[in-house]
Amino acid sequence: MITSSWKFGLNIDEIDFIRKSNNDSWDIFDEKSIHLIIYNDNSPVGCGSIYFDQDNYHIAHLNVLPEFQKQYIGDLMIRLLIVKCFNMMAEKIIINASALTKDFFKKYGFKEICGSDLMEVTAKTLIMNSKCGHDCSQCINKENCVSKN
Repeated sequence: MITSSWKFGLNIDEIDFIRKSNNDSWDIFDEKSIHLIIYNDNSPVGCGSIYFDQDNYHIAHLNVLPEFQKQYIGDLMIRLLIVKCFNMMAEKIIINASALTKDFFKKYGFKEICGSDLMEVTAKTLIMNSKCGHDCSQCINKENCVSKN
């Protein structure tokens, strides 16, 4: 079963484990971040963070364990992080996206900022389709999925 939790602060063991598996590490913003952890049967499989800086909400450090990638964990994480940001009264959300991840974020309405690696989404540009529209055969949440046809 897929579950999630929110935590604050630094040196959280589950996040440490997931980030190290993806060659990611802690940074100066983590101390003031709220962290999302996704679990599969009580084992941590993904994490992401939100921090507020200079009047903007930022989503950072999206990581999924390699063996759980391409199973919609990233999709679930970005949706939960976006909803949390807007619930915290964000006017826009900024994310630093590599060339490899820009198309992923565009699916949710993120737009490039002046040709940089930064992208932003607002409530007006947000896209949250209710169905993933993908093959469910590899999804670890297919039995609990609410978007089945």
